[in-house]
Amino acid sequence: MSLEIMPDIEATVSGWLQSRPELTGVKIATEWPPNAPTKVVLLHRSGGETLDSSPMVADKATLQLDVYAQSKGDASDLTRMVAAVLAADFVGEVEPGVWVTSTTIGNMLYLADPDVPLAGGKPRPRYALSISTIVRPMPGAPE
Repeated sequence: MSLEIMPDIEATVSGWLQSRPELTGVKIATEWPPNAPTKVVLLHRSGGETLDSSPMVADKATLQLDVYAQSKGDASDLTRMVAAVLAADFVGEVEPGVWVTSTTIGNMLYLADPDVPLAGGKPRPRYALSISTIVRPMPGAPE
């Protein structure tokens, strides 16, 4: 029997977004980066479920992308760009052995973040964007 190992969806989305020319100059990460630049997209898995779990066939993952910038307008523009790029192209083979069958853009909510303030202590502008994606597993691992 071979095992089907689900792709690391956080690493997959992060790496894919980093490769996009539309997002040049934006730091894409799964943890807050030291010496963070002006524009940061911080993402983490916030939920989901395995579809047809015996054997595992697909992973329906929900992710939250926290999009930071120096102003509310810049954060809004960047969030909408990230959403557009994901909606247009995050489907099919997004990296070798990783297949995305669908991506759905969810809520976009403004939440200024007092935990990572701008210079002067003002809360950093942030939009939270949710996405849902269905990913097929990589080829099997050794038994």
